[in-house]
Amino acid sequence: MRYLTLILVFLSNINLLAQAGGFYNYDFLTTNITARSNALSNTNIGMVDKDASLLFSNPASLSYDAAREMAFTYMRHFSGITIGSFAMVHKFDKFGTFGGGVQYIDYGTFKGTDDIGNATQPFKAKAIAFTVSYVKYLDSNFTIAMSLKPISSVLESYTSFAMATDVGLTYSSNNKLFSSGFVIKNAGFVLNSYNPQGAKDRLPWSIDAAISMKPEHLPLKFNIMLHDLQRWDLGYNDNIPKPVVNEITLDTIIYKRNIVSTALDHFNLGAEVRVLKKFDVRFGYDFMRGRAMKYNNYRSFNGFSWGFALNLKRFTINYAR
Repeated sequence: MRYLTLILVFLSNINLLAQAGGFYNYDFLTTNITARSNALSNTNIGMVDKDASLLFSNPASLSYDAAREMAFTYMRHFSGITIGSFAMVHKFDKFGTFGGGVQYIDYGTFKGTDDIGNATQPFKAKAIAFTVSYVKYLDSNFTIAMSLKPISSVLESYTSFAMATDVGLTYSSNNKLFSSGFVIKNAGFVLNSYNPQGAKDRLPWSIDAAISMKPEHLPLKFNIMLHDLQRWDLGYNDNIPKPVVNEITLDTIIYKRNIVSTALDHFNLGAEVRVLKKFDVRFGYDFMRGRAMKYNNYRSFNGFSWGFALNLKRFTINYAR
């Protein structure tokens, strides 16, 4: 079966505020690049399936029967930013299972000005990452995989180049009702920085883990994910109120992050429900995104995501919002 993955809506700040932004270059690598991943809030790293788009989430999530699978994604953000990807998986009898893919982001065209504001030539900003993966099935339960990712970024006349790797491990029970995944993503180094004399660029690496459970006799799969385990506090320092002095006691009040909120920032939840024989509905919740995009104490649907999949005979159409 071939998978055609499409995102047909405008997506704003899917992961820009839900990540520990401002610390790394190549932040486009942290964007949920596929419809399924967006709908499930990226909790699919613990799933085991033949969906080729899992190559970008956790290459070890590709199941043993993932052969000659393809996935295509296109999504349009606000302000004309476009993101896309293509992935293909093939199993060779003598060599094993290999995957290849590409993901890109095009920030569009910008007006150029000099240091005093005079108009110059317009310029573009874009980035692209290629993926080459190898999947090794240790036995009927355990799978390991590794992806190599050369990355290139262009900003006006400046260029940057990096090399990253993803290393993943999954476990699937014999009855296929439980699976788990562990992945180290975007670990690597920058070979050529925008400004060699400036601050050294860094890749947005992370350590993520997830479990996926399907109750027997129910058309439901539930996912729990822990992300960015390499860093405890994922918040922004400018979100913490500055110390103040009590006018009566003259004591200095220092505000600290709530330990419960800090822990919840690492959690994502996802669910996939088979409503009809060929129709799935998906939901997800990102605790960090919900907190980061909250305005004062106003309750909204920030952090929630949803989507569906239409499973046709030769391909699947995925939608997410």
